[in-house]
Amino acid sequence: MTRGILSLLAVACLLPTGCSHGGRVGGLGFLPGSGPAGPPVASFQGYGPIKIGMTEAQASAAVTVPVTRNHYYNCTVLTGEMPGGGDWRHLAIWIEDASGRVTGIDLPAGAKTDRGVGDGSSIAEIRAAYQADSTISNTTSQGGDSLRVDPNDSGDGSFLGFYLEGDTVRSVSVGRISGWEGCGTY
Repeated sequence: MTRGILSLLAVACLLPTGCSHGGRVGGLGFLPGSGPAGPPVASFQGYGPIKIGMTEAQASAAVTVPVTRNHYYNCTVLTGEMPGGGDWRHLAIWIEDASGRVTGIDLPAGAKTDRGVGDGSSIAEIRAAYQADSTISNTTSQGGDSLRVDPNDSGDGSFLGFYLEGDTVRSVSVGRISGWEGCGTY
């Protein structure tokens, strides 16, 4: 379903499990004045104006390009295309069907957190940025190896996932780990 001024395109792909999973090619524009100048950043709460816990309507209203709406397992996924396209690491907003709320956000290529780390950072840089006030654990999913960073104060928000290739972060997510199926909060 296309929504007014929204534009996020998805490319379908199939997982080994046989469930279709939106292919991601990147991209999100924000409403003028909706955030600080410069690219959006991730935090335990979300990515730029997109926040964990928002409704689909609220999340859709924060973007300025048409959105492609897909359904996978127990969630609706809004995906989009980054300028230049071609990179599988794109923005995807995961909305749990049961609650109608955003439970996870996969960030586009090049995304960083509010602490200056993200795509391209080393494991050591992630640990240095978060070890003082967060619990950092290694996790493995269908997507491969990741670091999961949970705030020690649960009131600070959800968690961050840093998908790894070797010792380097290749993508960042809020509230989910790369390779998770569906919208569960594991």
